[in-house]
Amino acid sequence: MNVSYFIQEVDSIGQALNIQPLIIRGEDLAKKGFGGIYGVGKAAQVSPALAVLSYTPPGATTTIAWVGKGIVYDTGGLSIKGKTAMPGMKRDCGGAAAILGAFYAAVKSNFTENLHAIFCLAENSVGPLSTRPDDIHTLYSGRTVG
Repeated sequence: MNVSYFIQEVDSIGQALNIQPLIIRGEDLAKKGFGGIYGVGKAAQVSPALAVLSYTPPGATTTIAWVGKGIVYDTGGLSIKGKTAMPGMKRDCGGAAAILGAFYAAVKSNFTENLHAIFCLAENSVGPLSTRPDDIHTLYSGRTVG
């Protein structure tokens, strides 16, 4: 599993529900202010992404957003995890997978409110562009994390 494969699943669910997903990838994340996702995934061979599925039925008066953590593999980056902590890190995208399934089920069940499923997708890898432990990233909210 990598970010591109996960996006294929988002596209597949979108097609099944007649919903066009919004996908922001790679450098566009940084340009649009998504420094957190970009910073975590910029060292990977497959670029990070933000994917959004939106369902807006007629007459809806409430809006709900579900956000899924989609770290498709988490090595720990330059703060690399030990050999006993790294196995199973492909499950770090389980939250995003659960949101994708729940979104599909809700829409197929004729959910009556606006529903947005947001997938923050990245692989936390080691490479020349890895985030260093003291780097500061500016999130979409304007907050900074380091």
